[in-house]
Amino acid sequence: TDSIYAAGAKLVAWLLRYYRLPCDRSVIQGHSEASPKDDHPDCPTGAPGWAWDHYMSLIQAEYNALKVVT
Repeated sequence: TDSIYAAGAKLVAWLLRYYRLPCDRSVIQGHSEASPKDDHPDCPTGAPGWAWDHYMSLIQAEYNALKVVT
């Protein structure tokens, strides 16, 4: 749902800023990408319906809105 995407994007953006990580798909991965050996049949991020482009645009917007942690 939109609320799941939005809440996840806020959390991920905050973590990226806090740990000074880049906001890109090399860092942001779904379960099946992070651990391809394991079977994650019920994980939404591995499902064809997960809108990665949409999710990444939400994360990028949240990331840009946050101040850099010093």
